[in-house]
Amino acid sequence: MKFTINPGEKRSYFGGSTHSLSLIEVIATGYETFGNDMPRHIRFMGIEVEDIRTFKNSLTEPVKKAFPDLIEKIREHIHSGQEKQNPFKKFPR
Repeated sequence: MKFTINPGEKRSYFGGSTHSLSLIEVIATGYETFGNDMPRHIRFMGIEVEDIRTFKNSLTEPVKKAFPDLIEKIREHIHSGQEKQNPFKKFPR
């Protein structure tokens, strides 16, 4: 899936609460707020869940088991040189 955010583009889909922000709105807000300090490309890696309707305070066993593989893939991606810069380097924690 690919999203494109154009500078100065007017967005009218904000629902009025941070709980209703979509991922694309968060990214667009980052570009508006931090401008050129935001990375030009953002890659998301995640774990697909089986049940999106049941919410718990803990992870399901399949998700827990998938975490080590996800972490390894992220490390491989970072160390492969595909990441030209650390996007968090510019922002203090």
